[in-house]
Amino acid sequence: MLVVEDNTDIREYIRSSFTEFYEVITAKDGKEGWELAQGRIPNIIVSDIMMPVMDGIELCKRVKEDMRTSHIPVILLTAKDSLQDKEEGYASGADSYLTKPFSAKLLHSRINNLLENRKKIASLLALADTQPKQESAVSSLNKLDNEFLQKITQIIEENLEMEKMDIAFIADKMCMSHSTLYRKIKGLTDMSANEFIRKVKMRKGAELLMYGQYTISEIAYMIGFSSVAYFRQCFKDEYGMSPSDYVKQKQ
Repeated sequence: MLVVEDNTDIREYIRSSFTEFYEVITAKDGKEGWELAQGRIPNIIVSDIMMPVMDGIELCKRVKEDMRTSHIPVILLTAKDSLQDKEEGYASGADSYLTKPFSAKLLHSRINNLLENRKKIASLLALADTQPKQESAVSSLNKLDNEFLQKITQIIEENLEMEKMDIAFIADKMCMSHSTLYRKIKGLTDMSANEFIRKVKMRKGAELLMYGQYTISEIAYMIGFSSVAYFRQCFKDEYGMSPSDYVKQKQ
């Protein structure tokens, strides 16, 4: 959790209220906050609006316009409950607002709601074989997060036959550091990079099975499995049945 607040007392109040639940990192202005956001990729950002050097609106805008950080929910804190402040904040991509003074309990509830919503989207994205639900989850993502998922899926699908595809390979193609890519995938899908790669491969395997043109052995090799037995096991873990039973059920 990243807290960006120029008032020392408020910053400390939030930090001490949440240390039991999160690793809390703090910044005293938007510029410092933006540097930390890029380096640490927090799960959530709580930021004041009125700050020196860089204000909360500009910080939020940068977070939401950068593919590395665009998935991070941002709560803005404002001293004045003005419509103009809120309009500016929501225009910059803010996910929620709190007017000062506020209680830690209220902030906790707001954070939980945003993170729970993220988890719901992630669980829909992770569903193996329910395309309408996946599409509804994707449609609730912002443009950059959508682009990110499309790009990473495309990289995996273009290199399906690679047995040892890993985060280093994808990070290089995405021009991201390993840790940033890992946190981005985890933040969006609640899966590790390897789990996400496996998920895309299994979906492609299921799709190829339904074509009826290839044997199970051929499909296993086409999607980067040197062992057919291991492919069968991974398929069963993903779909709850063997590849041949999956085809029977779908026919």
